[in-house]
Amino acid sequence: MFLVPFGALAAVTYNLVVGAITMLAGLASLWVVWRVYRYFWRARRWLMRPARVRLTDESIECREEEFDVTYRWSMFTRIESGREFWFLRMIDGSTLYLPRRAFDPGQRTEIDRFMADKTRTLPAA
Repeated sequence: MFLVPFGALAAVTYNLVVGAITMLAGLASLWVVWRVYRYFWRARRWLMRPARVRLTDESIECREEEFDVTYRWSMFTRIESGREFWFLRMIDGSTLYLPRRAFDPGQRTEIDRFMADKTRTLPAA
């Protein structure tokens, strides 16, 4: 008959329990990573929908299939012109962005001038 000392049996049991908990924690973290990835992938598709944008002296109008939104210029605190986007910072901290690639070179130049004029008239943050 083979006798196992109680201390060795307790150590083996402890190691098995710790190993099982570690494995379950690893699987749970993989599940969380997958859920976060899926959420942001779906949000990306929702955010990248095509829209018609109309810039006027009073507002920016965005029209999509499902809804229309009008942003008054008084809602913006800052306009930044990047290499690929125009970033329009709002009072609440969110950002509206317009991709440059959606416009031809002539329109980009015109929008750059328009945004430069609007930058001077924006309210102070």
